[in-house]
Amino acid sequence: MKKPSGVQNRKLHAALETQVQELWMQLKLFEKAIPYFEGDSRVQAHKYLLSTLCSDLVTRVVRFVAEDHMIPVDTQEISLTLEDRIKIIGQLPPAISKQLKSLETTLRGKDVETFSQKFETVCGMECCGVFLKK
Repeated sequence: MKKPSGVQNRKLHAALETQVQELWMQLKLFEKAIPYFEGDSRVQAHKYLLSTLCSDLVTRVVRFVAEDHMIPVDTQEISLTLEDRIKIIGQLPPAISKQLKSLETTLRGKDVETFSQKFETVCGMECCGVFLKK
């Protein structure tokens, strides 16, 4: 697999940042609405967001980091399964792999806030360097 040139890499990073920002803002809006739900509806709202928007965010970050480290990823599939993400994460350097495994684990949890905290950490300069708007 050929590593992208500097210009291509900047374009890929800019595209990732745009996509992540859009999904992140949607997640934050939905997260603000969750307290208005009561009981089981609140739990279901958390689970739904984790399995949809949050999962999509993780997939995009995992794809970007994998491509940045020249790990082949099937570009035909839009989303990655849990097994695909775990396989890719296992091939990354230990420091990045540890952060992404921790983030992946939050998808199976019951709280969007925990996911958000981990995602902000992963988006930092150490892993993928995406700036998130608050």
